[in-house]
Amino acid sequence: MTMIDKCLQVLPSGLIISCSPNHEIKIWDSEVGDCINVFKGHEHRINTITSLPDGNIASGSDDNTIRFWDQSGNCIKVLKDHQDIILLLRVLPNQTLLSSSRDNTLRIWDIQTGECLHILQVGTKIKEEYIRDIAILKNNIIVVTFGDSTYIWDTNNGKVLNVLKDHDKLVHSLAVISDNIIALCQYNDSIRIWDAAKDRYLGTITIENESICSLVLGSDGLIIAGTYNGALYAYRPGITFGEMLLKFSRQTATDSDKDQH
Repeated sequence: MTMIDKCLQVLPSGLIISCSPNHEIKIWDSEVGDCINVFKGHEHRINTITSLPDGNIASGSDDNTIRFWDQSGNCIKVLKDHQDIILLLRVLPNQTLLSSSRDNTLRIWDIQTGECLHILQVGTKIKEEYIRDIAILKNNIIVVTFGDSTYIWDTNNGKVLNVLKDHDKLVHSLAVISDNIIALCQYNDSIRIWDAAKDRYLGTITIENESICSLVLGSDGLIIAGTYNGALYAYRPGITFGEMLLKFSRQTATDSDKDQH
């Protein structure tokens, strides 16, 4: 199944951009809720959109292309180097554009010229597998999850700095805790903490009898893990990686609602 990335964003002007399976991008007035413009040009579903530093918009689609749009809806660039559907777009701190695709490559683009600056091949093209998640560290270093491997990539020069392979299951989600410390979520009951710069395994958080489906960094450095059972777990990383601070569940919310009636 294709991963749908960011299909809703707020522009600096306050306008909202959205994309949909009908191949269109829409611009909305957030104050009155009206659609004020529609961008057309993609031939298949749009999976990801992002605003660019120059005020334009980039979109990636199942038609294997990345398109740049001005705010009037004119398509001003079409990038066609990827050989499969576009999964994700991110603007890096150095003002270049990062894209990932089901062709299992990541590409770094010059936003002004549309030139592809670097390519990272993260494995052979396997139909069942693709790039699951990306996180951005300082100095334009990125972390990429693919299968049971995690790649550390310097986007400034296109060099792979490290590949973390000490995982026994698929890694599908990650979060940056601080500087080079990352949390990797596997398709089982564990979250592994790594120092990406030193290639050092720091510890494991285990949630018994649960399957973790998502991971995000909360306020004050809390690691928030979501499970397929609808529960959320909050952990604080530290010397001991097993201390659960909070648990929220759908059952708890249901019971609370009953008490109010």
